[in-house]
Amino acid sequence: MRANHAISILVASPSMSGEAELKLSNWVVEAARAKALDGRGLTDGAARAKRRAGILEDVCKKAGIQVSDDFAEGHARWMDDVAGPPGETGAMAAIFLQRLAMYVDAHSEATMDAEQLAEMKAIGEPDLMEAANQLAVAGMPAPLPPEWPEAQETKAQGNLITRFALIGDPHVGAPRADDILARVLNHLPETESDFAVLTGDLTQNGADHLFAQARTIIDWSQFPTFVTLGNHDMWGGGGAPSASGLETFRKTFNREPLIDDSTYGVRMIVINSATPEASPFPPFDLLGGGFKQEPHESVPGGRFEEEVARWVDALEGSDERTIVVLHHPPYPYLGFPPLIFGLDEESTETLARMVDRVKPFAVFCGHTHRSALTELNGVPVLEVPCVKEWPFGFGVVEVTDSGWSYNLKQIPDPPTESGGPGEAIFRRYARGPEKARAFSASF
Repeated sequence: MRANHAISILVASPSMSGEAELKLSNWVVEAARAKALDGRGLTDGAARAKRRAGILEDVCKKAGIQVSDDFAEGHARWMDDVAGPPGETGAMAAIFLQRLAMYVDAHSEATMDAEQLAEMKAIGEPDLMEAANQLAVAGMPAPLPPEWPEAQETKAQGNLITRFALIGDPHVGAPRADDILARVLNHLPETESDFAVLTGDLTQNGADHLFAQARTIIDWSQFPTFVTLGNHDMWGGGGAPSASGLETFRKTFNREPLIDDSTYGVRMIVINSATPEASPFPPFDLLGGGFKQEPHESVPGGRFEEEVARWVDALEGSDERTIVVLHHPPYPYLGFPPLIFGLDEESTETLARMVDRVKPFAVFCGHTHRSALTELNGVPVLEVPCVKEWPFGFGVVEVTDSGWSYNLKQIPDPPTESGGPGEAIFRRYARGPEKARAFSASF
């Protein structure tokens, strides 16, 4: 996901119908907008967003869907973080918050009648005009500087057991992605890491030749590397998602995208959360405020297929220090789009049961192209940003006999281009809070 590129969504869940999940997601966005605007003293805009959220809440209630103010609060915090302090990011904040309303409008056509939709759009018209006026007067701000977003490095106390790298979303086949993956794998011996885990989205679109390319880069590095699947890997390189990504993974790596390994003194459980299901919508361009014409190269949401869920349910606890890695962050995902971009609710319940049983000290995810820190049943969940995009980072985890630490490191000689007009939004999104880039805990 990139906030200034096409953003696509998946609307499918075994535990909630696709339409129901989308209705709830749209309400979350609008209710969060009301809170974010009110917190900035924009009372008129907040009142309009609250009216729009009321319409969406009625739609949810008629469908028997319960809304959650906790979801709205969490998503509002995300909005505030990306938009930045009032007065600091100028027109960007206004445009960003208004385009989220356009996202809701575009995705509500499938979930409400024409009269309700027309009312929603009419209520939001002043916000559209205000965003356009600010853009005309102030323009978009420059992106954050290309320098590394500083975070005080943290260190675990005690005797070292292992050190390993987490590489988020390599996207082999995308511009510069192959070179960056090769560079970071080649650099890992300098970090004194024992092994690396790639968190999924190994390829840009799941094409057979990209899997082969990724395997060649990994083999060339001669660095011990574990890999699983991501949503981009399920695309199959064609015009629609298919199961071919899983089949190609099996052929390319001669194994399943599921791992339960204790080779390096830490039990590592890696779970495949990618699924070949399509979004009924084209990609959405957040900066432009409308759907794009080109096809997806992604199947965004995640869930555990039946065989994966059975495998996860069969995992037993042990006395080993344990980590869990999967591509999608657990439900409720309160970034963007909320709820439907991460792991679905039913699979998260399966994951939560396993977390209670095996008692990992951390869960690591990719997928979101940002640094973030949440938790699942009291266990820290860290999202690792995409290595091929700003801030061009990968995670290094140290495990000792007393605790563990996670620090985001930058690749050698990262690109320095400033990016397009939406890069300011993306960089605020991608960097995340400092505690998500430098985290430590005791056992």
